[in-house]
Order: sequence, then C-alpha cells, then structure tokens
Amino acid sequence: MNRSSIALVAAAACGLIAGCGPASASVPPSRYLVCSDVVGPCQGITPKHEPSSLLMSGDGSLYAQHITWIGWGTATATGHGTAEVNNCQPDCAGGTYSAHPVTITLTKPERWHQDMVYTRAAYSIPSISLHNAFSNSLPGTVP
Repeated sequence: MNRSSIALVAAAACGLIAGCGPASASVPPSRYLVCSDVVGPCQGITPKHEPSSLLMSGDGSLYAQHITWIGWGTATATGHGTAEVNNCQPDCAGGTYSAHPVTITLTKPERWHQDMVYTRAAYSIPSISLHNAFSNSLPGTVP
C-alpha cells in the first residue's frame, strides 16, 4: 500500500470515529441533538432533535416547554419558550408552579456517532432573575 492509499484509509477510518475530523462541516441540522435533561449527565436518555421541552433542574422543579428554536444545527442554537418554576413553598412537593418567559442557549456541539450533540446549555429567566449554565457529557460517556 502506498502512502496516499494509507492516508485515504486513515481519513475514512477517522470519519467513523466520534470526535475525529471536522466538527460539524458535514452534519446536516436535522442530525443535531440535545439531551432533554440539560442538568445531569446524558445517561439513559435518548437525545432529541429540536425538543419542545427540556428539564432544567435535577428535581423537576424547573422545566421549559413550548420551545421554538433559532439557529438549530449551527454552533449556537437559541430557544424561546415558557419556563415552569416551582416556588417550593412550603416545600417542593407542595409548591406551586408559575410560568415565565425563558431563553435557552445551546452551544459546544460535539460529534456523537453520525450526529452532533449540544453539550452546553444555559438559560435565562429575567422576570425572576434566574440564570444558570450546564455542561453535559455525550450520551453513554461518564462525565
């Protein structure tokens, strides 16, 4: 096998390995995904394409719904929707949910098999001055 043949075989093999090669040049927007639970590790969760809802707390006291996305399939996807926030009064089990506009920003897409998965999520709920950001591992990997 000559040097150019070896390079061609190596490049083809590289394309089959997650995280190798150009980050997103050949991945269409329809193959971008995010874990529906942006708080914890992406374990046992099937990532979704442009989800209309996301869990944004470990205990279910904060989630977003009715999300519409702009820029999906690019380095930054921005979602606008409604956050449902539990006031946890007197405790979270007996609390009351209230709705607030939320902006969610997804960044840092990483190759996962033949897809791209957004691995960083941030949200902002200005009406109650609530902001947070999370990094998530790729599905099936230990953070």
